[in-house]
Amino acid sequence: MEKVYNHKKVEKEVLKIWRKENLGNPEKEKGKTFCIIMPPPNANGRLHMGHALMLSIQDTIVRYQRMKGKKVLWLPGFDHAGFETLVVFEKELEKRGLSRFEIPKEGLYKEILKFTNQKKKEIRNQMKELGISCAWKYEKYTLDKDVVKLVLETFERLKDDGLIEKSERLVNWCPKHKTAFSDLEVIFKEKNSFLYYIKYGPFEVATVRPETILGDVAFAVNPQDERYKSYLNKKVKFEHPLTGEKVSFPVVFDKRIDPNFGTGIIKVTPGHDFFDFELAKKFNLPIIHIFDENGKINLKGSKYYGMNIKEAREVIVKDLELKGLLIKKESYLHSVPVCYKCESEIEPRPMEQWFLLLNKKFKLPKKLKKLTKKDYASLKEIALAGVKLIKFEPPRFKKILIDWLKQIKDWNISRQVVWGIKIPNSEDVFDTWFSSSQWPVVTLKSFGNNVFKKYYPTDVMETGYDILQFWVSRMIFMGLYLTGDIPFKKVILHGIVRDEKGQKMSKSKGNVIDPIDIVQKYGADTLRLGLLMGNEMGKDVIVSENKFIGAQRFLNKIWNATRFLILKRKEIEKLNRKLKEPKKFSQESKKILKDFEKFKKEILTLMEKDKLSLALEKLYKFFWFTFADQIIENTKKKIAQGNFEAYFVCERLLKEELKLLHPFLPFLTEYLWKKIGNKTLLAREGL
Repeated sequence: MEKVYNHKKVEKEVLKIWRKENLGNPEKEKGKTFCIIMPPPNANGRLHMGHALMLSIQDTIVRYQRMKGKKVLWLPGFDHAGFETLVVFEKELEKRGLSRFEIPKEGLYKEILKFTNQKKKEIRNQMKELGISCAWKYEKYTLDKDVVKLVLETFERLKDDGLIEKSERLVNWCPKHKTAFSDLEVIFKEKNSFLYYIKYGPFEVATVRPETILGDVAFAVNPQDERYKSYLNKKVKFEHPLTGEKVSFPVVFDKRIDPNFGTGIIKVTPGHDFFDFELAKKFNLPIIHIFDENGKINLKGSKYYGMNIKEAREVIVKDLELKGLLIKKESYLHSVPVCYKCESEIEPRPMEQWFLLLNKKFKLPKKLKKLTKKDYASLKEIALAGVKLIKFEPPRFKKILIDWLKQIKDWNISRQVVWGIKIPNSEDVFDTWFSSSQWPVVTLKSFGNNVFKKYYPTDVMETGYDILQFWVSRMIFMGLYLTGDIPFKKVILHGIVRDEKGQKMSKSKGNVIDPIDIVQKYGADTLRLGLLMGNEMGKDVIVSENKFIGAQRFLNKIWNATRFLILKRKEIEKLNRKLKEPKKFSQESKKILKDFEKFKKEILTLMEKDKLSLALEKLYKFFWFTFADQIIENTKKKIAQGNFEAYFVCERLLKEELKLLHPFLPFLTEYLWKKIGNKTLLAREGL
């Protein structure tokens, strides 16, 4: 056995063994089933540290379950990632001096398909380099024909149940990317702006968006505001502040109006404000749409026609000032909705879109009747009933999800991009989360009813807490809707990987650590150890190169301790060819072995509770400080005195420790397992 641990040699040899043994193929295993569906990485880039963390956690879980004698299916896959991939591909086009709007749709789709197929191949190879033990023969892609067929069947079923609606509503529109978003894809940024006080007919009105005056149709006040009670059920006639035309606006009363904002009266622009759109529905007000898909004023004949939002605001404020209608302006800090990718300001825009109705009741099948104790319920209601049956780690996320589900609104599932699954009879494609929300169901169903019945509901969904609402919530109500059962029995949530300063990793910050670089420099086990040690579920993970360097020292410690015992056995065998483990151990040896059994039970209990980091930390400390620094050092003295029993105690402990460490450090432990004379595969050994 080499003096120095060479991770490249070890990993190369072990990967050959695993491939030969077809590790990961559930058909090679017996026992009770255990299933995890891998959150599919986006097929548009390289593996990043977030992926490496996810894969390390899941591989640890499935290896542990396999060693418990389970028939494990860890199903891998890839996501076409709709809009996300389009944004990545646009950057590739920019390098060529092109825009996606210059390429015919069919040609653009083919180019993106070629791009994603190449990225899938690259990511798959990177995942294999990490040594993950998933079932590659079960790999799925969100654009596989059988998956698409099942997704479209779901859409038709939802339509038949009256849960799909195509209607004109106000949507979140990104003028740069020219597509609508769901509420979850909009983020809010603090912005320093101005609050403009304007003489508007008989009133003084405060607004942050004077450019939308062209789309105003009414005024609104709080019914408790004494200043405006005389206007109840009245219309006011006045000269429009911009066009000079005679107009008549109703004054509507709504208790949601804040009397302390501005002057207490607001202008109502239903075509470009979500709250105003609700007022328009409530009071039957007209909706005027003044911005086109590029965020430019679309009112032909208007002096402002063709101006973008910023230009229009500046010109309109100047015109109001010239007319003596601008009373004052104040600095104003407020939250502005922006696109989560480009941070362009979102423009609310009335559009005909496809919506999944989450609050509409429908007739329930037998299983869901039993779950909800109702004959009719909404998708929101079945999700709230189903989530109670699912365990969460950490538990606090269950309440977070329940609170969010209680406030859930209808989901805009259509996107105005070319890349994705086409909505039948429409130019739009589905929001990528619509297909992903069905992932546990459609992946397993695509392999036939026998596979589906065997592995559904799945046992664990392990993913990042940042997509709890985006993905986990939607998988719950879609899984229940499609099957009557929850899609998974347990949800485990990890945090975001950050640098040593606690900052999120990004190329612009120059703080990205490539997991494959770490694998090549220090090894896959080192990467796993650095990611898993000190990583409490649900909390963000701090990594640095120094952390991986420190992790590698532990692997060297394991290597050196094992090498010592192998060499020591050879030395002993030279002295005593009939070296055998004693039938009875001394009291001292019995105590060491008994204490270890107690320690082992503690580790297994932690593993059952998914306290992976804590289990690893205890294994680390035991191996280094108890086994290597104390027990082995004492053994050296005893062997020198002719006491060979101590060696057998160490050999027993080493075997058990390699088993316990294997889910965390699979390459090194598998290699050393063979080196100490075992012919079986450690990955399939019992715990």
